[in-house]
Parts: sequence; structure tokens; C-alpha cells
Amino acid sequence: MNTPYEPAHDLEERLSRRLLDVFIRAGLVLTLVLLCYHIFSPFLTMMLWALILSITLYPLHQMLAGRIGGNQGLASTLIVLVAVAVIVTPTIMLASEFGDSVHQLVNGVRNNTLEVPVPSEKVAA
Repeated sequence: MNTPYEPAHDLEERLSRRLLDVFIRAGLVLTLVLLCYHIFSPFLTMMLWALILSITLYPLHQMLAGRIGGNQGLASTLIVLVAVAVIVTPTIMLASEFGDSVHQLVNGVRNNTLEVPVPSEKVAA
């Protein structure tokens, strides 16, 4: 009547195989995630800024695309060109002024006309 409990060895073996399979897959996924993080980690700040800019500029993009007949590509191109112009123009102006200052410094040193201005009286006090 009472039969002693005997574990089903076949069931245990199948469960252990499945558990081992799950551990191997989890290890491979973890390894893949760590490798991806290692590869993309230098670019995380750029990707974050790209995400912020894309979310911020989306309403402008949709409005501009609506005004030019729904052409998404042309709207994107116009936004990029305006952004490049806003960044490149002041950079060129700054570089030009820096070049002029260096040119004046070199001419002052060559002609021996370089003078340090006299400090104000506040500095002496």
C-alpha cells in the first residue's frame, strides 16, 4: 500500500539539463551585453545628446515638413544646414580674430614694437 518515495531520475535529469541550458544562455546574453557596453561606452554621451536633440527638434521638424508639403527629408536637411551654419559661422569668425591677433603679436615681436600696457593705478594700490 505505501510505496516508498522514489525520485524520478529521468525528470531530475531533464530539469538539470534545462537549468544548465538557461544558465549558459544567460551567461552568453550577459557576455554580449557587456561587450556591447564596452564597445559603445565611448559614444554614450554623443548618443545621449543625439536623443535629447532628436526629441527636442521633432516638433520643429514636423512643422517645417508640414509647411513644405510633407517632405521629411528636405525638412531634415534644412534643419541640419541651419544648425551647421549656426555652429560654423561663429567658429570661423573666432578663428579669424585669433589669427589676426597672432599676426599682430608676431609683427610686434619682429619690429620690436611690442609693449606691455601700463597697469592702472588700482593695480598699484
